[in-house]
Amino acid sequence: MIPLLEAKPGRPRTSLLQERLAARFHQRQVQLLQAVQQAAVAIRRRYRSLAGPIAELASRVGLVGLASLRRRIEQLLGQARQALQDQLIPLGLLGYRTAGQAVLDALPAEWLPVFAGLAAAKAKLPVREATVPEPQQPAWQVRYDWEPIVRGAIRGQKAKEFVQSLLFPPPKEEQVTDWLISAPPGGLSWQERLRRWEEPVRQAMFNDLVHGLVAGENVDGLRARLERWTDGLAYKAQRIARTEGCRVAERAGRSSFQGMGGMLQGLQIVAVMDEWTRPHHVARNGRIYWQGPDGLYRDERGELLPDLPDEPNCRCMTIPVLRPPPEWAQNPAAMAAFQTATGQLIPDPASYQQWWQQASEREQMTAVGVRRWQTVRDLLQKEPIPRKPEWADFIDPEGRLLPIETLQAETPQERAERLQQVRRMLAERERLFRQAASQGFVGPGPSGGRRSSWPT
Repeated sequence: MIPLLEAKPGRPRTSLLQERLAARFHQRQVQLLQAVQQAAVAIRRRYRSLAGPIAELASRVGLVGLASLRRRIEQLLGQARQALQDQLIPLGLLGYRTAGQAVLDALPAEWLPVFAGLAAAKAKLPVREATVPEPQQPAWQVRYDWEPIVRGAIRGQKAKEFVQSLLFPPPKEEQVTDWLISAPPGGLSWQERLRRWEEPVRQAMFNDLVHGLVAGENVDGLRARLERWTDGLAYKAQRIARTEGCRVAERAGRSSFQGMGGMLQGLQIVAVMDEWTRPHHVARNGRIYWQGPDGLYRDERGELLPDLPDEPNCRCMTIPVLRPPPEWAQNPAAMAAFQTATGQLIPDPASYQQWWQQASEREQMTAVGVRRWQTVRDLLQKEPIPRKPEWADFIDPEGRLLPIETLQAETPQERAERLQQVRRMLAERERLFRQAASQGFVGPGPSGGRRSSWPT
């Protein structure tokens, strides 16, 4: 384990805050991927269901109604495309909302006043908490202050919701639509790609129906002819839904990060580390792209941050890399918590452990990979006292997910020794983060001093 203010020789120092952000955004990733999968399955069903109504119409109008049949096929495909877009719009809203939540959940409550100040500078909306106007000033010239948060009158979840509503206000519908339909750099939009796929399929469906009608086939025969085509469309639409659902959520997240203004100094790629992840995506997990004067994000080699997903079914997303507020410059503990990683990303295992205890088995599988989860489950069922998998069962003493092969080769004694080390690390990690939180900048209290703690 890497201590708070030290790093092993030859290895980069990873901050507690960045690790905690990574854990929260991994958890957000699980939530988004499940929502994306649900939307993709619904779209697949919608496209597969097209065979029935088209076959029924063809049987009813016969060869004399081929013109109306062609128009009806085009109309149904257009409705399916619209249904796909309707399924993806909520994913953009979810991606935006959960990005702000993940940032605020990663922060200690003591640090919320800094973000409240950011919100005060950014927000131009009426705020319920305000001071009394100065004498001789018009009633509408009200000076807003953030004493309710600084003093703790508003705290915990209410304080987070208050800050989030101003720092990360919900996007407008047209903005979400733009995130969804805009083509990636140098590529085609998903609508253009889907239309290109549909054109030859639509003609093939029409030709098959003509042959079936000439042969005198009934509705069932016509439906059977169409199903091979609608199944192909369903597969393509489902893949597009998975990819573009992740894209709109990623674009929404990046847009929400802009609300943090000067505190945002970079973006860090987070991959899903399971058996389906591409090797080159595993290699870039944890890579940081720093924001330049031109507003673009580049890594140490000068390569631009890709528009994610950058391949079909890619599930990579980004998390924000923050810089400390100027008022924390003389606070060593607070600055230490803001030191950012420059290499391999290791999510805060203590933060992940807390989430794991409340997560469903399906969420756990999404987080670590189905095969890895099943491997650990099967191993634990063979122990003298069978038990359910814990987060500690999947990681090494530095918080990294273990490969399936390593888990399978481990003896019961080796597993017990590793778990003992991991549990010590989890307890120490939690202690260090609480120490950094309690020593961080809070702002002036009623007596002008610093608050050392603020219960949530």
